[in-house]
Amino acid sequence: MDQFLQEINSWQRNVFVFDFDGTLLNSEPCHFLSHKKVIEELFPDKIFTKEDFKRFIGKRDVDIFEEISACGNIDKQKAMADKQKYSLTMLKKKDVKIFDYFFSITKAFPNAHYFIASNQDENTITEVLKSKKIYKFFDKVFSMPSLNLKKDQFLKKIKHFINFSPEQIVLFEDSSSTLSLGKHLGVKTVGIKNDVNTDQKFDCDLVIDCTQKEILGKINSIETMGLVDGPGIRFVSFLQGCHLRCKYCHNPETWAMDGQSEELSAAELVKKIERYKNYYGQDGGATFSGGEPLLQPQFLLECLRLCKQKAINTALDTAGVGFGDYDEILKYVDLVILDVKAVDEKEYFELTGQPIKYFKQFLQAVQKNGNKLWLRQVIVPGINDDKQHILKLKEFAEKLKNVEKVELLPYKTIGVHKYQDLKIPYRLKDVPEMDEERCKKLEELLK
Repeated sequence: MDQFLQEINSWQRNVFVFDFDGTLLNSEPCHFLSHKKVIEELFPDKIFTKEDFKRFIGKRDVDIFEEISACGNIDKQKAMADKQKYSLTMLKKKDVKIFDYFFSITKAFPNAHYFIASNQDENTITEVLKSKKIYKFFDKVFSMPSLNLKKDQFLKKIKHFINFSPEQIVLFEDSSSTLSLGKHLGVKTVGIKNDVNTDQKFDCDLVIDCTQKEILGKINSIETMGLVDGPGIRFVSFLQGCHLRCKYCHNPETWAMDGQSEELSAAELVKKIERYKNYYGQDGGATFSGGEPLLQPQFLLECLRLCKQKAINTALDTAGVGFGDYDEILKYVDLVILDVKAVDEKEYFELTGQPIKYFKQFLQAVQKNGNKLWLRQVIVPGINDDKQHILKLKEFAEKLKNVEKVELLPYKTIGVHKYQDLKIPYRLKDVPEMDEERCKKLEELLK
């Protein structure tokens, strides 16, 4: 998103013109559903497919219903009225997503001028803008039917209508023909790919892909009232998959990405999280753990973003070994709970089977983004339960920013039976559990 805004800024334009349905709202699926509902109610024997709808793309309502009329003898005015009613109802009730890029633009360019030019009728535009509380952003809304114009006529006379020259304008469109015309007229153009134009090739200055792909996450398990996974009462989601093979891991069932898990969309998971919101109080919230949550970055990002939309505190419980490029994720994280396996490169590899460089890359991103940080280390008898190791951890922590807490967790053998069930050799078979009192004394060295 930052790169997109930088590109727009480099054009030095201060006027933004949006198509209503294709580039401002992801309403094409709603339109499809409204056409489908009308046709199937009027013609019970007719099955209206997405391919049928694609043939209507780019045609105005009257043209669409000319074709619908060809299916049989119907009252065209009734069909138009029904379509309008269903379309508006669905646009208002369905969770129509306002694209993130629109709010990013209004935030980055607060003094710019914003216009809508759309083939939708004025009443529909006004109703939806008001229901979504975004009417305030626009200087003016132009409805092509109300103006008795087609979009190409409007673009050719754009200076007359909005009193700005093409050299000042950025046009957001999902129609390849409109984009080509805008570019020809000297307007800077941004092509918006949505759910029904993915096959189109755009001749424009910049393309943004806003296709609505539902991202499913693999959830190993859920704890609804967690007390040890961040401050307060937490809803803890344990995501499937982990690249590390820690000797003391008590959740080996979370290692494999294709392991036994439940698939949920981000919206479904956050809906579950929201049910317990009354219990979170001022400190509690949602914690995403694992496995390693960073191995499902798109799903994790969408969950975090939705949580922040609903004012739910977020924590990321991680070993920091994902695929890189963590900045967007960390933007929505209130607290990082970082599992420090070891601070020495050789010991880290011996313990996890992976090089320490991936952990360091994540930690660098946390430092850059300034997230609050808790550090945790599991203390295992005979491996790191001595003064030298604890002082190394202390030195490591003192070099970091925003560290609020450093905790030592005593090694437990609660997961040994899982290795037996999964027929995986347990590498700490003869190692006893860490004495909790001794662990507390070692923790005093950190103060």
